[in-house]
Formats: sequence, structure tokens, C-alpha cells
Amino acid sequence: MIDSNIQDKPKIHQQIEQKSAEIGFTMPSDVYVGTLLKTLMASKPKGKFLELGTGIGLSLSWMVDGMDAESELISVDNDPKLIAIVKDYFESDKRVKLFCEDGSEWIKNYLGEKFDLIFADAWPEI
Repeated sequence: MIDSNIQDKPKIHQQIEQKSAEIGFTMPSDVYVGTLLKTLMASKPKGKFLELGTGIGLSLSWMVDGMDAESELISVDNDPKLIAIVKDYFESDKRVKLFCEDGSEWIKNYLGEKFDLIFADAWPEI
């Protein structure tokens, strides 16, 4: 499959890709992973989702694009510079909550509801 054949990228995706290149972010998620995430999110109306490893927000853009209006997504990353960039793109979306924290510490302290899907795009030892 050729990336250029994917017609339904999130509207914000190109802006985030440009920002990635601008700041030299070298760990963006694959577009095929993005399409899978979008499909998985769409399959769970009113879902509760977690992303560990927000990065620059490329995967997040796919996830948000697949969510319905009643779903919620928490995304956690330990890099304050990246979280600040991601907030520029997603802060107005009330379905998304961003946390700048070590993911393992965040998980240890989380007392909320169970998640329908966890996308762990972070460190391998968790």
C-alpha cells in the first residue's frame, strides 16, 4: 500500500506533520497505525481511551478523528515541550485531556474508570 492512497487523513494531520519536521521530531507514528487507531476508536461509541506517549500528536489526531462526540481520551507524555505543542492542536476539544507526566507514575495514581482501549506508544518496559 502507498501512503498517498490514504484519502481520509485527519484534517489536522498535515499541520502536525509539518510541525514534526520543523522541530525535528523523529518518532512519528505510521499512517497505517493511524488508520487502525481511527477504526478501533470508531468501533466503540461512548468509549474511554488512553494513549501513553502523546509525542507530537499524530496518533492522537487519528484517534480523535475516529471518536464520537461522547467518547473521552486521555493522553500522557513526559515531555513538556511536546505537550505544549499538542495543546495548541487539541486543547479546544473537550473530549481530550492531556497530562504532562511520567506514564508509569500516572498509571499508578489513576483511580478512574477502566479503559476500552489503551494505545501504549511509549517505553517498552511497561
